[in-house]
Amino acid sequence: MTCDFHNKLVPNKHYIAVNLDNIKYKNGLEYYKAKADKIYERYLEVKDNESFLKTISTNAKKWFLENGTIEANIDILLKLIDLKKLL
Repeated sequence: MTCDFHNKLVPNKHYIAVNLDNIKYKNGLEYYKAKADKIYERYLEVKDNESFLKTISTNAKKWFLENGTIEANIDILLKLIDLKKLL
């Protein structure tokens, strides 16, 4: 993931990470084919690991409820922004 969040997403805890660092192509159709192959390869590695998938889904849902809802975003903003500085 290339996005930054206040509360970090952790690879293989909150989402299934795919290592794309060793793709030799950097652009064009070859890159996207290699990327798709890596994603499919990772899928095949984890698709039958019920314990891992349950852990990922539980952690992802918890992270989303704490960080991804409108209410959670309001709570985070209120904790981070010193509203007294706006007066």
